[in-house]
Amino acid sequence: MKVRRVSLEQLLKQLENSRMSSDLGKDILSTYDILRGCPFDRNEAASRIILNNAKHPGILASLSKGSRQHPVLPDSDTIPANEIRSRLNLQFQELCREAASVLGYALEEA
Repeated sequence: MKVRRVSLEQLLKQLENSRMSSDLGKDILSTYDILRGCPFDRNEAASRIILNNAKHPGILASLSKGSRQHPVLPDSDTIPANEIRSRLNLQFQELCREAASVLGYALEEA
């Protein structure tokens, strides 16, 4: 069976339109809202990273392997805002991959 490939935008539209009631869907949309925030709220982003780590340990394990940055924030006060944004974005990408898989899709790489 061929897996349908979807873009990140298509996945987000589906999540927003369906109001996916799972924790995963809610966490993706919440994380996305923080990433789009202007100005960027580093404290809210750091809190979201910690919450995502706790709620989705598979994502944390996935990001801890290989060359990807580790999303854990040992001391968020000393980490620059752009680094926090980068780590949150990595989590967002992994959460989206997981949601696409749950929905039977493959997420297109940007």
